[in-house]
Amino acid sequence: MKNIIIKCPVCDYTKQLSVGTSYLDSKYNLLNEKNENCILNQVTSEKEKNKIRSIIKHGGELKDHYGYKLYYCASCHHIYSKYYFSLGISHDQYIASYNCPVCKKQMQLLKQDQMIDYNCEKCHQDSMMYIST
Repeated sequence: MKNIIIKCPVCDYTKQLSVGTSYLDSKYNLLNEKNENCILNQVTSEKEKNKIRSIIKHGGELKDHYGYKLYYCASCHHIYSKYYFSLGISHDQYIASYNCPVCKKQMQLLKQDQMIDYNCEKCHQDSMMYIST
């Protein structure tokens, strides 16, 4: 797991976010419902949980490159660390997606080395920020 610090260029507010995986993030732990690190705990909708359970039950595989990644809300310009994962079997696929806790719009996965508009959580000023992971 790696920590990234974002800093508002206007008021110097800082926020620490985590990216990557920990030693607990084995595919076995992530797919085991009895484990607290199970990917089902990242999903709130029962409909989505049922879809994930079905994919797992039918032999679906967790794709590589899972772990905490940065998500960005293009509507209110906030940044969050959320657990990214995708799994699937044949034509049945699931990719983690999240809604912004502030404005409830769907967030997008941030690309490395991307310039974004940022809305500071402290001073609420809009500024440009460069994210490098």
